[in-house]
This record gives sequence, C-alpha cells and structure tokens, in this order.
Amino acid sequence: MANTTQQKQFQALAKQSTATTEFNNSWAEFKDDPSVAAAHDVIDKAKEVLGQSKVTGKQMIPNNNVLHRQYIAEDYLDNPPAETTKKGFGSNTEYKNITHPKTGEQVYAKVTKFSFGN
Repeated sequence: MANTTQQKQFQALAKQSTATTEFNNSWAEFKDDPSVAAAHDVIDKAKEVLGQSKVTGKQMIPNNNVLHRQYIAEDYLDNPPAETTKKGFGSNTEYKNITHPKTGEQVYAKVTKFSFGN
C-alpha cells in the first residue's frame, strides 16, 4: 500500500489531470465559438492548470502552450473583432459582434441570415 506522501502526490496528479482536461475542453469551445464567456473560461482554467503544475512540479501540457492560449483569450477580451471576420463560402452564416438579447453583453456569435424568396 502506498504511503500518505505517495497518495497525496497521486491525488495532486489526478486534480492536475482533471484541470488539464477541463482546460482543453474550454479551449476547444473557445476556438469553435469565440465569446466573452468562453474567453473568461479559458483564462480561469489556464490559471488553474498553471497552479496545479506548480504543486506537482509536472506539466501535462507545456506551460508555454497554456500561457499562449491564455494570452489569446485575454487579447480577445481586450480587442474583440470589430465586424464580420469570417463568412462561410456560399452560405448565409457570418460571425460578428452582437448584443446578447437577454444580458445586453457584447458577444462574438454566429449569425444566420434568412431570406424567403424575393
């Protein structure tokens, strides 16, 4: 049976593994659909991953990669895209800054335009 020091190390590694997985998931969500909430989530999860790597002394993702992704999210918050930046080829879908109808918060969202035959 493992002694208490080893058990604490295993528990710390398990927490780090969970934090790393949550960070990767939040990054994937931010890449798929950038928004202010997703950017804040990436930043929070990055801080958690970096804190856990200090506790264990190990890196499940290189700290430089975590910091790079954190800086991208911070940059998004500081300088959100002004207007449409992507438009699907041959589609009516655009990505642009809009005001959220319920919260009034500025969000970067996918907008689909519908037309009913003119």
